[in-house]
Amino acid sequence: MSYVHFSFVTPTFKDSPEIKAQNVNEIAGHALATWLAAELRARGIEASEIWAEDHGWDFSVSKGKSKFNCSCSINDDEEPMGDAHVTLGSKATPDHEIIVAVEEILRQSEHVKDLDRDTHR
Repeated sequence: MSYVHFSFVTPTFKDSPEIKAQNVNEIAGHALATWLAAELRARGIEASEIWAEDHGWDFSVSKGKSKFNCSCSINDDEEPMGDAHVTLGSKATPDHEIIVAVEEILRQSEHVKDLDRDTHR
């Protein structure tokens, strides 16, 4: 499987203890996933509801015949910045319209610092 992974630090997207408790490993990332899904919808990309996984918070994104899983997590143990991760999988290529949109959203956000992209095939 190939995937594109974005990592960055952020002082934003804090989850309440109640939200974190809904994740089996109490991983933060729900607020990040909620924000990113809304930003993608505003660009005409379909985004599903968010659900908890053992690695963070996921939602599916699609446009036309393309559909990817998007996983979001934040290690918020470090204050004031948390290490955040957004991963898109399922044959994602760096130049795909959805991947480009996610990167643009992250790069343009004042809440995202030190963005890095890693692509695995």
